[in-house]
Amino acid sequence: MKSTIARLTTILIVGICLLTGCTHNNGDIGPFFGKWKLERMTVNSEEVADYEGNIFWSYQSSTISMTRVIDPTSSFITYGNWEVDEDYTVMHISFPDKLHAPLPETYLLRESTIDIIKIKGSEMILQYDSASKGLITYYFVKW
Repeated sequence: MKSTIARLTTILIVGICLLTGCTHNNGDIGPFFGKWKLERMTVNSEEVADYEGNIFWSYQSSTISMTRVIDPTSSFITYGNWEVDEDYTVMHISFPDKLHAPLPETYLLRESTIDIIKIKGSEMILQYDSASKGLITYYFVKW
């Protein structure tokens, strides 16, 4: 009798843990969830020649992280908030302070509105109209 109760209690606890676990805090964030590698950038349709291909954007819940990989054992990470409109055409990002500012290589301001040109499967294209640089296009692949 005791072993049956212990077994049922264990099954119940495991079941509750499985039912309450989630991978998408605050709901499903659609196709953005996960890690994206910034493959290349253009400024006013010209390739940014000195971009090293070492920046990743990651989305979870309302948090965005931008990571610059310095070498295989070190990286620099900054965090901000993001949201997207209902029809996936515009993304708003904000970074709370100087410690967590967008990476300088992205030319983004601490408060930026980005147009979503394409997000399908493992490809994402974003555009940002920078007052100082012009039209910046970001080409990502799902990582």
